Amino acid sequence: MFDLPERVAMLESQLGSVYIGEYYGGDGDGKFPYQAAIRIRFQRLQASLFSAIHLAAQAKLGQHDEGSDRLISEIIEEWCGTRVPGRPPRPHWGSIVEQLAILSDGYAPGTALHDASLELCARVVSHVREQSKATR
Repeated sequence: MFDLPERVAMLESQLGSVYIGEYYGGDGDGKFPYQAAIRIRFQRLQASLFSAIHLAAQAKLGQHDEGSDRLISEIIEEWCGTRVPGRPPRPHWGSIVEQLAILSDGYAPGTALHDASLELCARVVSHVREQSKATR
């Protein structure tokens, strides 16, 4: 009979490793065990979403110039754009919208952060819809 650590080690060896980018190090080739890769990518996505919400809220309150809208568009393109060879795959746009909605629930309704997170959700969906029309 195997104990739990042996089973986990066996499963990790069967699942292998996932490339998430050389930036993160890993075994020197950017590969991490599957579970670690999921946690790292999720934390990176959460940080990106959190920053974008704050940027959108500042733009909504008029604390930034017209460049903010362009920057937000570039962020959305980074989240949902076409895959770049040699870079790790992007998360599905549905998970981005889901995480933005979860983050918006943490803000009080009617606040700039709540409104900005929901506006980002709408912009992501709109961006994906435009991409879908362009590929038809």
